[in-house]
Amino acid sequence: MDEERQNVYAKVGQDYIKVIERIVKDINQPDKSYLFETLDCMQLEEGCSLGLRLAEKRGYGDESWFFTYRKDRGAAEYLNKLNFISAKFEDRLQIEHIFVQPTEMGAWQVYLYSINTSLLPVYWHGGYIKRKCVFTHDDLDFVFVDVDSEVLLNLRDFHGRVSPEVTIQGDKAKIHVCYWNDWKGLVRDTVEIDFEGNRAVLFERVKTEVLIEYNCGICF
Repeated sequence: MDEERQNVYAKVGQDYIKVIERIVKDINQPDKSYLFETLDCMQLEEGCSLGLRLAEKRGYGDESWFFTYRKDRGAAEYLNKLNFISAKFEDRLQIEHIFVQPTEMGAWQVYLYSINTSLLPVYWHGGYIKRKCVFTHDDLDFVFVDVDSEVLLNLRDFHGRVSPEVTIQGDKAKIHVCYWNDWKGLVRDTVEIDFEGNRAVLFERVKTEVLIEYNCGICF
């Protein structure tokens, strides 16, 4: 659909996925701050850098995520005090260390940043969180090979909106966005983000709708 292909949020989302793939392969550059060349409505505090903590092959599973650290202290300080099993979503998100333009696009980029763990490498049980972003109906093509015939027909016949929608009123932004997960199916999330000046101070998932149910049946 032309309208979907012209969706500015979808375009930034697609660019974000590409730069994440490049960052993961870029093992010789510990500072990943060039992510914000794509998420250009976000800016690190002065003196801070962006690191990437990659999933490790230990225990029952692990996940990866971005983190911020002070350049004068290095990334080791953050990693050494981290309990990788119990690290909370808020600790990983670290939006308090990042300036954000309080606009629709700024809110969208905060959302994209917030889902980095589900797009980065995982190990074993960590795989349950993996998602495939659905910004246009064309993005549904990649799931066709993996699903059974009934779900495949439902996907081909699905004409509901999947492209991202972002609105902002006052200091509160609302985002509607879709993704595919192999243990849930086609999902639409509604997320609210609150701003205070040039800070995103609250990120809340207020509604999750399963548009087409699917479970791959794989148990780790």
